[in-house]
Amino acid sequence: MNVILIIFYIVISYIIYSGYQKLKVSNEKQIDGPIPLPVIGNLHQVCNMSKQSFENMLNLYKKIVRIHVGDITYITAHDPVLIKEIYVDNFENFANRPDVPVKSFHGNLGIGTSSGQAWKENRRVLSQSLKKINIKHIYKCIEDETQLFIYAMNEHAIAKKPFNPLKHSINYLLKIFSKYMLNESLDLNDENVQKEFIIPMNKIFNLFGKGNPAEAIDILKPFYSFYLKYFEKNPKLFNDYFTKKVYEHLDTYDPNECRDLVDLLIKEFRDSDPDYIERIAANCKDIIIGGIETSVNANTNIFMMASNYPEVQEKVHSEIKSVVGKDRNVVNIEDRQYLPYTVAFIKESLRYRSPTAFSLPRVAKNDIIINDQYFIPKDAIISVNQHALSMNKEYYDNPEEFDPTRFLKDPHNPAFLPFTLGPRNCVGKNFSLDELFLFVSNIFLNFKIMSTDGKKIDESIKYGIVQSEYKDFDYLLEKR
Repeated sequence: MNVILIIFYIVISYIIYSGYQKLKVSNEKQIDGPIPLPVIGNLHQVCNMSKQSFENMLNLYKKIVRIHVGDITYITAHDPVLIKEIYVDNFENFANRPDVPVKSFHGNLGIGTSSGQAWKENRRVLSQSLKKINIKHIYKCIEDETQLFIYAMNEHAIAKKPFNPLKHSINYLLKIFSKYMLNESLDLNDENVQKEFIIPMNKIFNLFGKGNPAEAIDILKPFYSFYLKYFEKNPKLFNDYFTKKVYEHLDTYDPNECRDLVDLLIKEFRDSDPDYIERIAANCKDIIIGGIETSVNANTNIFMMASNYPEVQEKVHSEIKSVVGKDRNVVNIEDRQYLPYTVAFIKESLRYRSPTAFSLPRVAKNDIIINDQYFIPKDAIISVNQHALSMNKEYYDNPEEFDPTRFLKDPHNPAFLPFTLGPRNCVGKNFSLDELFLFVSNIFLNFKIMSTDGKKIDESIKYGIVQSEYKDFDYLLEKR
């Protein structure tokens, strides 16, 4: 009985202490947010929010909000002025990634997960490598894979079969990334590729994307770390795949002839970093994790926007057709400068249905007051709320409407930050935009996209603290 009472008192004391820590005011300029519960904080409010609940929160907290995700103070900004002050003006205070259990087992040597000097070196090397890599070779790869995507769409159009852009987009992007990083034509039907790469990758997406309360509640973190260490094998399998690829590259490496990103990273890291093989593998992993899912979401959103707004789809097609003429059925990257409405459509698609719910998190190195009115404590996690930013009525007229012309009137809207900003913005921003342009323009040139039942597709999104849940749809295609 005494043991039970002791346990009971410990639990009650923990709940009281946890509640006090979350409710105490540490600074008079503390950022406002919803009232948290002991232990779980605001997890019950922010996981799988409906659109209405999300909009209610935006109306209440106009520019920045403080949320308690378990024991973590999580601050999200959705005002471009504040975002600039955090990510640019005070970059050194917000340059690093937070330390969480899942990061420890995925690794923290790559461009996406590293901090401090390791990140600075990764950024320098990757930025230089993007300039040195054979651009013509990469864009030829994108163009070739886009034409294979078009071919798959054409088969569905002829057979009048529904087309699923999600599955095809994943395959399309994996092949492009494989060519860019490894100079390999990825065989997605190969059993070893599935076992060593595809399956572990999908498991890691779920591990990172859905989040886990044990990541955020201090008392559960040791148990979650134990689980990851002894039972979660996918991060190791994923790492082993790229480590093997680095060793294969070393067997045929020629410093005078760099074939791909891995060769360039070998050239940069081999003589300066004793752990260069692990560093290169980590960068490959981070590029895949950071680039595939967001690009897939962007690509599949294009199909929904085309189907739901047929008049916009026709304007994009007409503009493209007027530039390429009757004798050409392929759009090249050089055509982009003559296709302002197509570019505006892509921007509006990225705004209207952001490919990510929140930017990758940063952590505050020290206490700081932003804009002379918002206190951010040391160790707080910071991110940009992309959905809220895209619906900011101070910067967008009628943000709930899909209207590409807004980017013809104002092509440099300060609230349009799909890749964030500052020294740690997306290193592959230009590559991603080029891929998306070639993808969109060639599809719209060749096909008309429609819903399977002739009705408008449901655009609703379930909002979450880590990612948002997008529904998957099939489409009918008509060859133009």
